Amino acid sequence: MKKAQLEHQAVSLQTDAHRAALKLDLLEKYMSLFSLYKQHEILSRQIEESELRLFDIRRMKREGLITNNDVLRSEMQLTRDRLSLTEVENNIRLFSQQLTILLGIKEDYLLKPDITLFSMPVLLEDYEAYWEEAYREEPSLKWLRKQTELAKNEVKGVRSASLPQVSLYASNTLARPISRTMADLYNNNWNIGLSLSYSLSLLYKNNHKKKENRLAVYARQNEEELQLQHLRVEIRTAYLRHQEALKEVEALQLSVRQAEENYRIMQNRYMNQLAILTDLLDANTVRLNVELQLTNACTRVIYTYYQLQKVCGRL
Repeated sequence: MKKAQLEHQAVSLQTDAHRAALKLDLLEKYMSLFSLYKQHEILSRQIEESELRLFDIRRMKREGLITNNDVLRSEMQLTRDRLSLTEVENNIRLFSQQLTILLGIKEDYLLKPDITLFSMPVLLEDYEAYWEEAYREEPSLKWLRKQTELAKNEVKGVRSASLPQVSLYASNTLARPISRTMADLYNNNWNIGLSLSYSLSLLYKNNHKKKENRLAVYARQNEEELQLQHLRVEIRTAYLRHQEALKEVEALQLSVRQAEENYRIMQNRYMNQLAILTDLLDANTVRLNVELQLTNACTRVIYTYYQLQKVCGRL
């Protein structure tokens, strides 16, 4: 009964581990889709601004303030932006299809992530708190502990099978004794005793079985210790990666503000003929790249947060 119960618990823990890995895999694809939607938003805004800038440049060309070269370069930049937007839209369709297949829904559905993920709390707790929780709750480690318990249970089972079989018996006999007289006599006999049986062949077999089961216990204990070491490395890695992602977002938020200010200055200087178009387009490219980097960094924060939850057994 105990063995069956332990096996059931072990299977349940293994299922939990697989479920957590699947959740993290789905989250990775979901965050990729989320990042693509943010890129689509940034590129759409970029194209709107490029169209307005091209309108002003064409006006300046008609007024004779600039040459046609600036118009052509602006048109080329706008074309590149539109091609980038088309590529992002195609990637959205592809990633959406992959997710719908994994979720078992219609492939022609176009999934749209919840943008409130960006505002979710992803604070970093103390490292030791993560480790203590992982030591208690991580499914793979708990599964190995059950396997060790199962192996110990097997040792107990073999040991009990090696013990001699003891049984208690009792009997009562009522019989007429052989007599030369015709007297009506009866003997009432009671027998009580213990029966002890032991199989010598079973003793030989069980000794080998005991050694095998003890080795199995040692092997499970070693696996458990290795998993503990591996888990500690996983937690430290996930902890540092999440910490790194948080700092990257903080740095990129400052870079975005700086890039926006730089672009504004360059735009004003170009419109007043104090800078060339190359400087303005370079400033625009820098701003676009930094915004896309910030989007990727924000999605990485969310992914590393859940990765840390997974190794702690919370997912």
